[in-house]
Amino acid sequence: MSEKNSCKKGKCRKVLGWILTTLCVIIVALLVVVSIVINRIDPIVKYGLEEYGPKLLGAPVTVQKVDFSLLKMRFELKDLVVGNPEGYNTDNAISVGRVFVKVRVKSLFTKMIEVNQILVEAPEITYEVGLGNSNIGTLLENVEKATASDKEEEEKPEEEVDDGDGRKVVIDEVKVSDGKIRLSAKILQGLAAPVPLPTITLHDIGKEKEGASFVEATGEMLKGIFTGVIDCGKSALSAIGDGAKKVGEAIGDGAKKVGEAIGDGASKAVDSLKNIFGGDKK
Repeated sequence: MSEKNSCKKGKCRKVLGWILTTLCVIIVALLVVVSIVINRIDPIVKYGLEEYGPKLLGAPVTVQKVDFSLLKMRFELKDLVVGNPEGYNTDNAISVGRVFVKVRVKSLFTKMIEVNQILVEAPEITYEVGLGNSNIGTLLENVEKATASDKEEEEKPEEEVDDGDGRKVVIDEVKVSDGKIRLSAKILQGLAAPVPLPTITLHDIGKEKEGASFVEATGEMLKGIFTGVIDCGKSALSAIGDGAKKVGEAIGDGAKKVGEAIGDGASKAVDSLKNIFGGDKK
């Protein structure tokens, strides 16, 4: 009796071992397949950013590398740079060392891609004021035109619409943190005043419509970010303008009283601005 029991136990162990081995092989195989698919997606994401980004923004877009972490289930965009539209002189509009995009991986194989979070970490933004507009304002206008055109395309009869693979996207959260705006304007008289950008957070992009097109979702995200940057930039320039005016008035009064030369007064004005705003000469 004991021999039969031990034999049964031995067979059970063998069966259990075979089942566990089979499951391990299946899991490893699935991970390999997912890894291969993700590795193919990385260059597609990079190509999409550099190919369609300029069409949306009206400015060059480059990204050094796109990586996917299977452990953290997120993409990492390294060294993303958005250049300036035509007519602006600074090197670029936006430079970001890292952008993290956390996705629900299984949704990559469906018609509805679910993005849990897009985290833009410590962007450096140059806010250049031109004739009647700014570089960020021009980028915003370009995005609005592109999204309006995309909306018109969606409203056409179905037989006239070329919607590619018809995939939609939903974004739970977009967060821009630890950003800095570098102001560039004549009012600064050659000074570059770095201004901290308050955290910008957007929620539920595309959820109201049960998914948005990639152009629409990206447009909504960029509009929110650019609007926040413009508000911050305008406030900072206004404060600097008021400060510069007060410094100028004070120096002007002092010059009248003590007979200082105009050149000395101008030099002190620049020194005063540097002390007030912590700027550096370009």
